Amino acid sequence: MTYYLDANIILRIILQDNLAQTQQARHTLAKLVAEECTLLIEPLIIAEVLFVACGPRYTYSRKEIVQALLSLLEHEHITTGFDQEVQYALELFINHKKDFPDCYLTAKARQESGKVVSFDRDFDELDQIVRLEPS
Repeated sequence: MTYYLDANIILRIILQDNLAQTQQARHTLAKLVAEECTLLIEPLIIAEVLFVACGPRYTYSRKEIVQALLSLLEHEHITTGFDQEVQYALELFINHKKDFPDCYLTAKARQESGKVVSFDRDFDELDQIVRLEPS
């Protein structure tokens, strides 16, 4: 069976800012892994985790949060369903001061030899993708 992880579960595990919920989250995930379940973290949820964890409430750097996420994603039962694209997007997120959705869209376009249609010229700085600006 596949279980979809919400951002609050991932945040509790990474940030450990609520001891009771951190322990509950870890216990539940360990139980699901023992049952050979697949734990799925959708790219949208990764975007939310990055938005919250790298925001003004917490003092973590982009690199620290990305390393924690990548550590989770190394587990054989945890996946995004788009692991290559997500890993590349996380690299872009660390190395550029861009939002994760832009990094992810760039990674998807690169993976599929596609183009991005956008007014946002920030895409031009991210990779060797072709951005089509609407006219």
